Amino acid sequence: MDKEARERLAKIVRQARGQMSYRAYGRLLGVSGTTVQGWETLQYVPERDNLAKIAAHAGYTLEELLRYLEGDLPDPSLGAKEVLLKAMRQLPKEDLVEILNEGTKILAGV
Repeated sequence: MDKEARERLAKIVRQARGQMSYRAYGRLLGVSGTTVQGWETLQYVPERDNLAKIAAHAGYTLEELLRYLEGDLPDPSLGAKEVLLKAMRQLPKEDLVEILNEGTKILAGV
């Protein structure tokens, strides 16, 4: 797992852990608090079974988490609007015009 993927994983673990201590979250997943801390500080990479537990606790499938870690999916913590706006900012003007025209049709009920 490259550094960017480990950084993405650390973000997911932090969000999933919330206000829980490393130890409490580790107990929930069946690992030590030191292990959880290692995931968040990029020192350790979880085994696949622990990735599945992290994904489930964070509300994602293992497939979704793996695709996010590989950079194939947007940040799962973003809402649909944020994902759409981020994608629109990267489009060429011609494509953006087409999308805006379609949005206008939707709003007009056509």
